[in-house]
Amino acid sequence: MPWKNFIFQMIFIAIIFLVVYTLLKKYVFVKFHPNKIVLLVLAVIAFFVPSIANAFLKKSVNNSILQYVGSAIFIILFLWFLDIQNGSMNKKGKRNDIKIRPKAKPNRARNNKK
Repeated sequence: MPWKNFIFQMIFIAIIFLVVYTLLKKYVFVKFHPNKIVLLVLAVIAFFVPSIANAFLKKSVNNSILQYVGSAIFIILFLWFLDIQNGSMNKKGKRNDIKIRPKAKPNRARNNKK
């Protein structure tokens, strides 16, 4: 049953990608604040480079580690773009909003009675 092997391989790779991305997000990505369009462009480039390289080099990267590295770079860049787009990377700690209340002026109340 080759399809079972394929499904287990995809689940294993997806779990590794998510764990690596979570660690990168927690420790590395919070220090960098790139433009979201730059990340999207890099993700699109990372998506198309393996196909272009296969066409020009006449060398297939199927079933090699390069196939997984290219996929990992694309997925990490795209997830980083989505996090910045949604605003989840902009949280720098919970900040209480300060509400400015007017100060009570007791002399105004006394002057109004005159």
